[in-house]
Amino acid sequence: MRRVLTTLAVGATLLVPAALFATTTVERAGTFDATNVGTIVAQGRFSAVFGTIEGTGALLVRDPSGTAVVKLGAKRQRPKVVKVGARRIRVYTIRKAKGAFFVQGKGLRVELRSATSTISISLFGRGSVTRLSGDGEYKLNTDPPVALSAAPLPLQIKPPPSAPRQHELAVAASAPA
Repeated sequence: MRRVLTTLAVGATLLVPAALFATTTVERAGTFDATNVGTIVAQGRFSAVFGTIEGTGALLVRDPSGTAVVKLGAKRQRPKVVKVGARRIRVYTIRKAKGAFFVQGKGLRVELRSATSTISISLFGRGSVTRLSGDGEYKLNTDPPVALSAAPLPLQIKPPPSAPRQHELAVAASAPA
């Protein structure tokens, strides 16, 4: 009897996550990639932010919702709790960051700076890039690379249009005026 109950319990725990997964929808995400020497500031809901700092730079993350995961290399970073008005937010400040980093969370503000070292960053999710300065280039979704100096700020990170919508835009662009 004990074996039957254990088998039923294990079976039920396997079915519940499968049923939940089947009813959830995957949110489409935009992508942003940049490589430069300078500053990149982005804010939004990011399912993943990762990159590298070849020399030494600074990584700052503001996490108002308190849900962020911030890692430098394999080491998870600890936030400092800061009071802003009546709210308390978590702030991750890594002044001498070096190597690979990973950030994930909702409502984040991510700032990456280096005056002398090459920084690379990839953002997946929805949000905006509010500051891009320095020497380098960026790429939004599947668009070709663009020089940082040509970036229209704020630059919106959102998914590209669906395939039928892309076709409609292409037909409209090729139609005679």
